[in-house]
Amino acid sequence: MPRADRSRISPRSILHIPGRNIGSFPGFVFSATFFIAGIALDIQSGDEAVLREIASVIGGDDGPALTRLSFLIETSAEATGTITARTDDPIVFTTEDLVLGEAIGSPDFPFRTIEPGEEGWTAFAWRDDGAPLFEFRNNVCRFWKRDGWRRAVAILLLHCIYRIRRDAIFFHAATVSLDGAGVMFIGPKGAGKSTSSLALAARGHPLLGDETASYLPASGQVEPFLRPVGIKPGPRSRPIAQALLRVRAAESEDEIVRMSPSAFLDTPAPKPVPLRSIIFLETFADSPRVVETEPSTHDLALLQPVTSSFVNAPRSQRTLELVRMLSHCRTFRLSPSDPDETACLVESLLGGLAS
Repeated sequence: MPRADRSRISPRSILHIPGRNIGSFPGFVFSATFFIAGIALDIQSGDEAVLREIASVIGGDDGPALTRLSFLIETSAEATGTITARTDDPIVFTTEDLVLGEAIGSPDFPFRTIEPGEEGWTAFAWRDDGAPLFEFRNNVCRFWKRDGWRRAVAILLLHCIYRIRRDAIFFHAATVSLDGAGVMFIGPKGAGKSTSSLALAARGHPLLGDETASYLPASGQVEPFLRPVGIKPGPRSRPIAQALLRVRAAESEDEIVRMSPSAFLDTPAPKPVPLRSIIFLETFADSPRVVETEPSTHDLALLQPVTSSFVNAPRSQRTLELVRMLSHCRTFRLSPSDPDETACLVESLLGGLAS
């Protein structure tokens, strides 16, 4: 593949060109580097649009990199393409977590296993589709250009990031730093994790992540894992709604707004903080209600670790680390309501825990 004409793409600039349909440019190689949670993700591809999709799913501004991952995404006029991982680490392209994610049956997990077209490959399709989407063997993944293939590639690369961080447990959760103490919001899809965390961020508390939480068992800290924020239709904190109006000229009420947090949040730069509180979200109420509870084995079942976290370390080790995490935190049940009232309640209840 020619590399003489190489274009550098800023992840932030990609996020701020919504809806622009840029296809493949034969003869050109585009490249982008995304920094997130100490990982530099270097991508080269002849398809600029796939870099934009990766930016919308992973994002990442400039930052320090303890580890570098490099991938070449090759596309052509054919119906297939390939992703090659340029690393000797076998965990990067393992399919164990994808198989485990399907076995657990999470409603948010998008893939399912199917019979491969050739012996020696492991194949996956979209969960609601029987047609092949990915096939894996060694450090190569080939994909089919079906509807949503670029987003599937971006999700796959996100899983690669989860796998490579053997020191971290990732959760489907939101986290904020409240007076120097970490607060984690856990609940099913649509429970209000993003809404509640963004409402606290609008009050000046650093956002660590609205969809993914990164917990470090060795230190008991949660670290920033700032993917592009997805703000769904529905109730929003008033300051967040006003900030969106400043950075977006117009939007549909049914549109999910996705952009870098730094584009509309004016908060201190996030940094790792000790995890002090875990809030389990329950059904919405007319006014916010919160009850403190004793950590229990039932809470352990409610945690939503990303399946990759049980691949990047032994499962028995991870289970002990989850138990230890719960034992060191205060736990709460929260029925959210108006986002600003909910944030005010959480702030008054948990403020000052770091001291």
